[in-house]
Amino acid sequence: MADATPQVIRTVQIGVSANNAPATPITYTAVASPTLIPAGTTLLPASAYTFPATGTIPAGAYSAPFEITITNASLLNSNLTYGLAFTLTSASDGYTIAENAKVITMKINIKNKYDGVYNVTGTFTDFVMPGVFTGNYPLTYRLVTTGPSSVDVQMLINSVWQPGYLFLNAGAGTFFGSYGLTMTFNPTSDVISDLHNYYGDRTKALTSVGDPSLGTGAPNYVASNTRSARLDPTGVNAYFPATKTIRIKHFMIQTNQPTGPNPRSAFDETWTYTGPRP
Repeated sequence: MADATPQVIRTVQIGVSANNAPATPITYTAVASPTLIPAGTTLLPASAYTFPATGTIPAGAYSAPFEITITNASLLNSNLTYGLAFTLTSASDGYTIAENAKVITMKINIKNKYDGVYNVTGTFTDFVMPGVFTGNYPLTYRLVTTGPSSVDVQMLINSVWQPGYLFLNAGAGTFFGSYGLTMTFNPTSDVISDLHNYYGDRTKALTSVGDPSLGTGAPNYVASNTRSARLDPTGVNAYFPATKTIRIKHFMIQTNQPTGPNPRSAFDETWTYTGPRP
């Protein structure tokens, strides 16, 4: 999470290759190696973390974790994937460091406080196919960090986690093409400050549900099939940190249907956090 509280990350186990566990502790030294970070990552600023320049494998053990501490993740950019690298430089008691084990590398993604897996309950009403298109609750959503206070809302569709909405068509499971949510919260009040259709946002990636590049983009984010998303102002539309729940009401607009500029579908949902994303 993008939390101001220091967080310990266990990256790898530093191990001893020997027939018997060492009878006395083994001390090793490590140095940061910024030029060796994984390709495609941004170097994590030295001010954002600490690491043990000296570590110990206890007597009687074959390994011990190498740990770093992120001192304040809230200061980092959740749009970036950060990289770190360390080189083990020496070991005590005559032990040597194998060439293929000298360098430790890692990638770190920062998640905002809304990120995670949610159990979803609520109601779904379709005004074009009433009684035929019905809700399929409970559902599972994954909220995936896209910025310091923004997320994409994903569901498991066609065996892939991607923005969309699953429902029932005459009792059979289906989903809306080119419709899914991306949203932003006010980080101070936790009120939803923006919600729009992922598939109308030209900055988003193609999925099996639709092609965002065919959408209109800002300000209305209308997908190629005329579908857009809008918050229902009668809803609470906010995140509650004490219970890690989100209360949200929103509409799907589809102007090529008989409902025209009015809501085609209405959603009234409660999202309850169940744990972090894998």
